[in-house]
Amino acid sequence: MSDYDSIAPFYDIEHAQFDEDLDMYRNFAELSGGKILELACGSGRLLLPLARDGFQVMGVDTSVAMLKLAEHALAEAGVGGRTQFEVASATGYTGRFDLICFFDCLHDMGDPVGAARHAREHLAPGGTVLLVEPFALDGRPRNIAENPMAAMMYVASASICTPNSLSQEVGLALGAQAGEARLRKVFEDAGFTHFRRAAQTPMNLILEARA
Repeated sequence: MSDYDSIAPFYDIEHAQFDEDLDMYRNFAELSGGKILELACGSGRLLLPLARDGFQVMGVDTSVAMLKLAEHALAEAGVGGRTQFEVASATGYTGRFDLICFFDCLHDMGDPVGAARHAREHLAPGGTVLLVEPFALDGRPRNIAENPMAAMMYVASASICTPNSLSQEVGLALGAQAGEARLRKVFEDAGFTHFRRAAQTPMNLILEARA
């Protein structure tokens, strides 16, 4: 049983109305032109608009309860025929995809290098990994001095994200303030040869990786 099973009925109270990032995901989806996978997809907030736009989408999550919410939402919207769901970890799903999305989840994983490697192995030729992580500057002293969100994010990371990672196999504990250089190292260790910052906001780094 996933920890998220118990909070699934309440998840959308906080997240369902947030749509400020949808245009970015749509842009990446259009550039990929093919099948899309979202890891840790939750209740399907991102999958639903992409499926409505005509894309073939697949959602992967370890929470059965979350996937049931997502499946119901997409079926109710009449796009169930363009969707698939799989209960799996970030190193256990199947299939091949043109775009694989990690939205604010890589740093919570015990084995982010393994997750990135599995993504590389399941990319279609020319495919892309879209990585969205909390904004952080490289180097803790600089991040604390220059990033106004750093103090809050370190507290959240120490309380939630890092213990979550440590509780899993490998337990790399990236934390929510890893920064671009550390994230680049993860993807290089996973065998990626292309890694770049596509965009940023005060809250997020938007990173692109290709095999």
